[in-house]
Amino acid sequence: MPLLILVMLGAGAAVAIVIFVLGRTRSVSVEEWAKKNDPVLASLFARNPGLAFDTEFSGRVPLYWLKDGENRMLIPQAEAENATVRPIACDLSEIPPKLVYPNREYTSCVEIGNDRHTLRAICFRTADSLAQVVDFYNEPIDPGRRLRVLKGSVESWRETSEKSPETGGFLYSYLLYPGYRLEAFVAYREEVSGDRPEP
Repeated sequence: MPLLILVMLGAGAAVAIVIFVLGRTRSVSVEEWAKKNDPVLASLFARNPGLAFDTEFSGRVPLYWLKDGENRMLIPQAEAENATVRPIACDLSEIPPKLVYPNREYTSCVEIGNDRHTLRAICFRTADSLAQVVDFYNEPIDPGRRLRVLKGSVESWRETSEKSPETGGFLYSYLLYPGYRLEAFVAYREEVSGDRPEP
C-alpha cells in the first residue's frame, strides 16, 4: 500500500511539473523565429507588413508559404530575398492557356518583386500526381530538355524556368511541392527591374 501511495504522489508531482513548465513556456511565432534563424524570411515579414508567411522549418524544401485566408501560396526561396509580395486578383485571360493547369482545387495569384525582376504567378492546389502536373508543363518543351520526376528526390520540387528558343524571352517558371495535395507556383510574366509597375 505505501508503494502505491508513493507512485500516486510521484505521478501527481510529475503532472504538476509538466503543467508548470507548459504554463511558463511561450510559443514563438514564425516571425520571431525568423529573426534569429532565417534572415530572408525575416526580411519578407519586414518588407511586407500585414502579410503572414510560414516555412517548412526542415531547410531542405526551397520555399516559403504566404498565408491566404484558409489557404496558402507557395513562394520560391529563390525569389524571396529583398522581395515585395502582393496578392493580386487572378485574371486567367492574361495567363497563357498552356500555363493554366485544368484540374485545380484552389487558385490564387501573386506578384513578387525583387532586385532582379517582378514575377506574376498563378498558385494552385491539385489532387493530381506530380507526374501529371509535370507532364502538362513539359508538353511544349523540347523532349531533350523536359524535367523528369524522380520519386522522393529533391529534383521533384526543383524550380524550372523556360525561355523561348527563338527570342530568349521569358516563358514561365514553376516550382511544385508534392505534399498531401500538390501545391504549385507558376510564374507567367516577368518584368526586369526598372520596368516594374507601381503597386
